[in-house]
Order: sequence, then C-alpha cells, then structure tokens
Amino acid sequence: MSTKRKKKRQLRPWVKITLSIIVILLVVFGLKSCFFDQEKRQAKADPDQEVMTTAKSKIIIDAGHGGMDGGAISTIQKTEKEFALEYALGIGEEIQKLDPNIEVLYTRVNDETPWVDPYTSLNYEYDDLIGRANLVNEKDPYYLLSVHFNSREDANESGFEAYVRGDDAASDQIYQNIAKNLKEIGYSKDRGVFSTETYPLHMVDMTTPSAMLIELGFMTNEQEVKTLNSPQMRAKICKAIAKGYVEYIKDHDNPDTNPQKEKLKKRAEEDAKKQEEAQKAAEQAAQQAAQANPQPVQ
Repeated sequence: MSTKRKKKRQLRPWVKITLSIIVILLVVFGLKSCFFDQEKRQAKADPDQEVMTTAKSKIIIDAGHGGMDGGAISTIQKTEKEFALEYALGIGEEIQKLDPNIEVLYTRVNDETPWVDPYTSLNYEYDDLIGRANLVNEKDPYYLLSVHFNSREDANESGFEAYVRGDDAASDQIYQNIAKNLKEIGYSKDRGVFSTETYPLHMVDMTTPSAMLIELGFMTNEQEVKTLNSPQMRAKICKAIAKGYVEYIKDHDNPDTNPQKEKLKKRAEEDAKKQEEAQKAAEQAAQQAAQANPQPVQ
C-alpha cells in the first residue's frame, strides 16, 4: 500500500522578502523606542544635564597665576596656581555639559603663560596681568571669570568672595546665583561680593566684558584646603559655579526668553560680521602668500 507524501508548501520569494523587511522594521523601531525611553529616564534622573538654550554666548575663564608666579602656597604645599587651573578647567567643562551652545575659552590650559617672557620681564606679575587682560580683550567674550584663592595670617579665615565693577549688574547677579548654588551643596560660607571701586583689580577693571574675580577659599585654612583638594567636592563646586553662569545666560542672553530680543539679535549679527571679516582677511592673506611664493610647474 503506497502512501502519498504531502508536498510542503513553499513560500514564494517575494513573500519571504516582504516578511523579512517587516521583521527588520519591527526590531529597529523596538530598539529605537527603548533608546528614547532610556534617554527620557536619564534626563529625569539628572535635570541639570545639558540645559540647552539658543544663546550664542561666550565666556573666558582665567586660571589665576601660572608660570613663575605660583600664588599662595596651601597647607598641603600645593600652589594656588595649581588649584586655580584645576577649577578653571572644571568650571569650563561643566558649563559646556550644561549648555554646549556657550563658547568657553581659557587664558591658560597648563602652566605656560606665553604672553610674558620670564627672562626679559622686569616685573613678571605686572607684565603677566597686562598680557592676560590684552588676551581677554582680544578674544572679546561676554563674560570673564578669573579664578583665585585667598590666604591670611589667621588660619581660621574661611569662605568665598568675589570682586566686580560697581556698574556690572550682570556679574553681581551671577555671583548671587553662584552663592545660592554653593550654599545648596553645603560649601563654606558666603563672604559677599565687593566692588573694585575701593579695591581696583587689573583683571576686572582693565578688561571689557562683564568680569568677576572669585576667591574660592583660603589656602591657609587646613580644613578648607582639604575640602578644595577633594575631587568629589571640586566637581560639585565647579558645577555650582557653572550653573550660576548658565542660569544667567539662559535668562539674559537667550533671545527666546529675553525681552531685549532686538539688542541680542544685533549683537549676534555683529559677531557673525566679525567672523566673516576675519575669514575674508585670512583668505586674502593666504592668496597673497600664494602669489608671493608661486609653486613651480610640475
């Protein structure tokens, strides 16, 4: 007795292709959905992460001292210039994390101070300040933060303070933001903000942007130095200061939230014009150099 084998029904090629495409699309959309859900959860977990604005602002951060000038020496023999550089770079990094639209520049990113020659300078500290101020004014930022640390004979002195020009309402408000943020993380005490009208400072009074010189603590206070030298606390302090600037810029340099939209628009147009002129000048210089030094025909 013979038995008939049932023929297996094979799917047609176009059906197979269609089903494969459907499966691939389902997998892709599923992964994409999971990715966006994860992003949303991360954003909720860290509300400070990347506070995007449409601001096109610019800040230059100055790490005080450097080169031959070490500044004050702390109770752990670490110099002020070392502390200043760590904090300046940390603040700049945090600003860009919070808002990548804000351009961050630095006067120095290592121990070098190329604007002053230690071998020919008759007054290194003075020439250093002149060079820094000239660099700041050349870069033409909206804001300047010069990072320093205090020292006193009284080892019990503690706290942070800042110096701004008497008519600089922006820097004064930014300091209030910073003080509020530092208080929230439980750092030291607020000694206040002071006008340079009674205590002139080169980096504040001889520069064109809204300028603040901040003294973040005392190199002569053993406990404060221990706190300042802690990587975990440094990260918190840098973020608190960065937030102080980003909060202000978001409200005042952002055309979406600032009532003075036309003024901001004009400033943005002027900046764009400067960049265009600089680019044209560079192109002309390159053309002149090429004409002066023609390449031989191969």
